[in-house]
Amino acid sequence: MKFSSWALLVATAVFSNQAISAQIFIKNKGTGIAQVALEGEIESGDSAKLLATIKENPVDLIVTRGMVVNSPGGSVTEAIKIAKIIEASGMTLRVEHQDTCASACFILFASASYRWASDDASILIHRPYFVSPPTTSAEYSRSIELQQKGMNEMREFLQARSVSSSIIDKMMTYPSNEAYKVTVEDVYKRIGPMSPTLEELTLRKCGLSNSNIFRRSNDGSADIKCIDSVLIDIKNDYIKNLIGVEKYRAASRKAYEILTN
Repeated sequence: MKFSSWALLVATAVFSNQAISAQIFIKNKGTGIAQVALEGEIESGDSAKLLATIKENPVDLIVTRGMVVNSPGGSVTEAIKIAKIIEASGMTLRVEHQDTCASACFILFASASYRWASDDASILIHRPYFVSPPTTSAEYSRSIELQQKGMNEMREFLQARSVSSSIIDKMMTYPSNEAYKVTVEDVYKRIGPMSPTLEELTLRKCGLSNSNIFRRSNDGSADIKCIDSVLIDIKNDYIKNLIGVEKYRAASRKAYEILTN
C-alpha cells in the first residue's frame, strides 16, 4: 500500500501548535519494567530514532513487553513508518494514566499487535487536513482529489488493522480543530485489544480472543501469559535480526540477569 498522496497532508492533534517534538527513549532503563517511550509530536526522522533506540538498547528491548506513547500526533507519513516497526517487532503499545494519543498517533495505536489505554487516557481522532490552503481553482481541484484519496487510503489502512467502520467514520467527520474521543468501550468492542493476526494466533494456541480476553481468570494472568508466549519470541527474533546473533546473545544474558534478580 502506498501513501505517496499524503505528501501534502498531515494529521495533527487539536491545538498542535502547543506540541513538543517527539523524544524516543527507554523508560525505567536497566530494570525489569523497562519500556520504549515516545513522547511529543511525531516528526520526520522519528522512525529512524526509534530504530536507533532499539539497536542501542537491546538489553532493555529484550526485557520490555513494548512501548508507551504520549503524543498529540504529527506527520502521518512518519507515523506509518513507526507503525510498521511496531507491527514487525511485535511490540505492544499502551497509553498510560492521563496520557494522550491523538490524531496520527492513532495509527501507532491501531497498528500494535496488542494495544490498550488506561481509563483516564485520551485517544483523540480527526480527519487529515492540508497544511496550506489552495489559492487557485486548479489547486483547489487538486486539494479535493488528494483529500479524497488520502481519506480512502487512511480508511483502508485502519480497516486492515481491525478498526471498525464506525470509528473510522467518526474520524472522517471531525474537522482538524475538533476531535472524537475514543472511549474504553470503543477500544474493547470496536477496535479490539489484539490485532487480527495476534487474535488468530492466540485463539489457536490457548483459546484466547478479543471477546474473552481478561474474562477467563480474575487477574488476567493466563491471558497475559498467552500473549507473551506469542509476542516475546517475535520481538526477540526482530532484535536478533536487527543487531546480529552475537550481540543478541550477549544482550540476552544481561536481560536474563535483570529479570532473575
